[in-house]
Formats: sequence, C-alpha cells, structure tokens
Amino acid sequence: MVGRTRRHSARSLMVGAALVMVPVVAAACSSSSTGSSGSSGSSGTSSGSSSYPVGSVTLVSPVTAGSNGDLIARELAKEISLPPATVSVVDLSGGAGISGMTHVVQAAPDGSTIGLMPNGVALLQPQLSQLPYGGPSTYTPIAQVTEEFDALTVSADAKWKTFAQFISYAKANPGKVTVEVAPKGSVPNINVHLLEKDAGVSFTLVPGIGAASAVTDLVGGHVDAVVGTINSAQSYIKAGKMAALAVMAPSRLPAYPSVPTMKESGYDVEVAVSNILIGPPHLPASIVSQLASAIHTAVTSSGFQQFATGSGVTVSYVSGAALTTLLSSQYSSLGSYIKQFYSSSGS
Repeated sequence: MVGRTRRHSARSLMVGAALVMVPVVAAACSSSSTGSSGSSGSSGTSSGSSSYPVGSVTLVSPVTAGSNGDLIARELAKEISLPPATVSVVDLSGGAGISGMTHVVQAAPDGSTIGLMPNGVALLQPQLSQLPYGGPSTYTPIAQVTEEFDALTVSADAKWKTFAQFISYAKANPGKVTVEVAPKGSVPNINVHLLEKDAGVSFTLVPGIGAASAVTDLVGGHVDAVVGTINSAQSYIKAGKMAALAVMAPSRLPAYPSVPTMKESGYDVEVAVSNILIGPPHLPASIVSQLASAIHTAVTSSGFQQFATGSGVTVSYVSGAALTTLLSSQYSSLGSYIKQFYSSSGS
C-alpha cells in the first residue's frame, strides 16, 4: 500500500519556522526586520512614523467569524501591545478572503490597518487570477505568525478506522469517495491533489464554503471525508463525532499525538497553512520594525502560547530577511502546484 515518497515537504516552504513552545526566531527585534519585501522598505522612515501608533489599529481577518483563523487573529490582538493604541479585529471574508486582503492592500500606509492573511490568500490566489494585488512585493509582509496543518477526517461511524483502510478502499473504488475541501486557491485543495497523485487514487471533490459547513456535512453523512485544518474539527474530534485518520504535517502534532502523519504511510503531503501579518505597500520601515517586534512579543507571551498549545496551532514566527526568503520560496512552490494541478479548469 505504501506509495512512492515524493518531496512535497512543507519544510521547503517553512524557512526559519519554530514549533509550539520552542523558542521562535527573534529577527523582529533586530534591524533586519525592516523592509521585508521590495516595496515594504522602499520608503524608509517617514515624517510622522516616529509618533506611531496613534488612535486605533485595525487587524483585518479575511475569514468568517468564529473560524480558526479568526480565533488566531483575536487571540493575537489581545496580546499585541502598541500603546496608546488599541487593536481591534474586523472580519472581511468575502471573495474567499480576497476582500479582506484587498482592503489591507488599498489602505493608507500608516500602520492603522494591518491584516492576518493565510498563505492561500496572500500567495496562491494572485497566481490564479488577476487581483488588486500580486506577489509579496505588492504589499508589506511584516511577520509569519502561525502554521496549521490539514488532516483527512471522517465521521466517527465511518467504515474506515485507519488511513490505510481509507486509501485501500479509494484505490479499489475510483471516484466513489467524496471529499469536501476548500476550492482551488487554497492550501487544502493542493494537499488533496498531492494525496491523489502520490497515493494513486481519485476522489470526487466537493467544494466547501467553510470549515463549519464542512464539519456539518461530514457529521450529517453528506460526504465521506473532509480535508482541512485539523484544528477546525478539534471540538468534534474530542466529542467523538469525527476521527482524524492522518495529518498532513512533517511530524505528529503535540495536540493530536495519536493521529499519524501521512508521511508514516509513505506520502509526503504536508504543505502548511501559514498565517502572515501584512500591511499596505510602502509601509515605512520604522513601522514595520515596531509591528514585527510587537508581534514577536505577542506570540511568545504565555497567553498566546497557552492558546496555541490548547488549539493545536503551531507558532512559527519569521520576520526580516528570513521572511523575504520564506515568502519567495512559498510563492514559487505554490506556483508550481498551480501549473501541476490547475493547468485546466477543475476544482
């Protein structure tokens, strides 16, 4: 059953990453944090940036309220210290996250509007269609904050109790297994296609509209399986209503020690869903540095660490030159998957 191992490792997408409760990269505290991309540091410090912040700072979340990405943004906002400003979260989830990203990109470059964007929105979608933004040089990357990992989940009463049983059935019944997953333009969608290719199986993909609806569809028996971040199904897994057969991560997750990785079965399917703090293009370098430092302090706080451990989120802080390298690598890798899986129309 073991398929030929291919290197689709998220490690090539995770330069400088750090696991939960492991010391994170402290680049934000140095001058290397300033100017993460071509347009972010081009303006240097500007008049007025020395008085930053003034008033309130809006942290845009491009996902629906109550989703895992939204919870991360809200926990982050609680821990960010930018006196005398307050940080508030606004959810702008239209257009599969594009609305929220566009709002940030078109905001004034004064640090009053920032956003926590998944890599699918920031790095993948602009390579699929013409958008108001493009690659990392068209906005200001400030810091990668967290990573999440997808899992293949089934209902607790499903006929498959192990990942091996699931794959064996899928091989014997091409196209019969229905898998709900976010549409193309998302990391989970790429991970499904990688699994199909590496395992030699063919699923019937059902485009999902959100983590909550996917869980409802699975528990209700409308689909056979779901691929999405494992944290989105955490409460249902703990309640015994769903089972995670395998996680798409480089190693077993501390929050789910009994869930094997797909790598253990010979399939290197582990592209991470990362969350990146960004600002508008031409954000002054002094503001980038101040924000990166504040984010570093926030993610290393006991409050955020406890949240991350409890929810299964991986703290993966990267800033400065390391962030530039990371995003360049991710942009290129995700682009290669687009050419591989989306050269023609499909889900």
